[in-house]
Amino acid sequence: MFDEELYKRVDEAVRKMLESEWEVGFNLWRRCLLNIQILVEDTIPYDIRYGGIPFLYEAGFLSGKRIGEELMDRFNLHEKSMKERAYFMDSFVKNAGVGEPSFITLLEGKKGIRFPGGTYLAREYGKRAGHTICTNTAGFIAGATDAITGRHWFVREVKCVAAGDDCCEFLVEEKKE
Repeated sequence: MFDEELYKRVDEAVRKMLESEWEVGFNLWRRCLLNIQILVEDTIPYDIRYGGIPFLYEAGFLSGKRIGEELMDRFNLHEKSMKERAYFMDSFVKNAGVGEPSFITLLEGKKGIRFPGGTYLAREYGKRAGHTICTNTAGFIAGATDAITGRHWFVREVKCVAAGDDCCEFLVEEKKE
């Protein structure tokens, strides 16, 4: 039998906790995503062209594009400099708990993004993978970069904490149409 009074008390307690500690709920959902990624990796073969699984890259791309467009609209970034747009995206990624990105220059002057200590997924995954695993994050970076620049990009992870590296690094290259 459904106990409406009990449910109301429970619902109020959970709502209050999530209002004051939203990170708890957010982290629980991120752990669910990690479980999905592990199962996908066990089922779908690794594709060296993407440095992971194309499905995860594309899902990340769509998410990054959507969030980038939302930030562009929400903070009226259309008239702002590219630097300010990038800072908004950087701040979002950092404050959402993905990691603390920094812009870097890789070999031959190529642009990249580094997450010292790794991305959230790589840290949670641990060093057991032996290869890069942040395919979804690479796609996210590509989609977000598309949204804030209006140009098309491909991003590939070149270092990963889950592969035993001390950071996660992503090579960011503009697509040649």
